[in-house]
Amino acid sequence: MLNQETQPLPPHLIEQQLERIGRHPLFANSHSLRAFLEYVVRKTLAGEADQIKEYTIATEVLGRSENFDARDTSLVRTKAFNVRTKLKAYYEREGAADPVLIVLEPGNYVPIFK
Repeated sequence: MLNQETQPLPPHLIEQQLERIGRHPLFANSHSLRAFLEYVVRKTLAGEADQIKEYTIATEVLGRSENFDARDTSLVRTKAFNVRTKLKAYYEREGAADPVLIVLEPGNYVPIFK
């Protein structure tokens, strides 16, 4: 039997948290960071986490052409780093008491929900 900590969170709670974070100035003032976070969270909730790749983020979220080559630029990795940094800052301050934690671990673009 699974304990409470290993049960998946209801998607509507994750969506509410995503909206809360998106309204915060750390993300509201940066379209690309907000779009990045929304994309990876919604793809994960849709059961499409396997589609979250550097190339798809670059082309579907950041507007790069289909010729995008991750070897030539660190654009997506830099955006992911910035999202992680902003999430950390958010949860250290205003979001400290939020009921849902959205985590984007280093080296991975698929979020974890706690």
